[in-house]
Amino acid sequence: MIMAGRLTKSIQFSTVLRTKNEFNETVKKLIPIFRTRAEPFQSEISRTIVSEGGDFSKVYNFRLRYNRQIKDDLIITVDGQNLQITNIENVNGLNKELTIDAINYIQD
Repeated sequence: MIMAGRLTKSIQFSTVLRTKNEFNETVKKLIPIFRTRAEPFQSEISRTIVSEGGDFSKVYNFRLRYNRQIKDDLIITVDGQNLQITNIENVNGLNKELTIDAINYIQD
């Protein structure tokens, strides 16, 4: 069980809506779904190599109460920064607590 005093970050969960504009280009827009509180923990920096050279991306980890609406195709916003969910773990399969791993969201 997560203690309420540890849920220090407010997280906005959003979905990506893709529409076409007047020039027939695909435009992505974030549509807010719901907001909850979470506990940040163990942020780490991982290195990935791309063809242009080294690229550093930070992995953000959050612990929060279980919510069945949370899926890995959602985008989370924390402190004004958009993050893409890379992993969701239902701790011990008890439907009481989730851990989420996320990285910087890059719109293409």
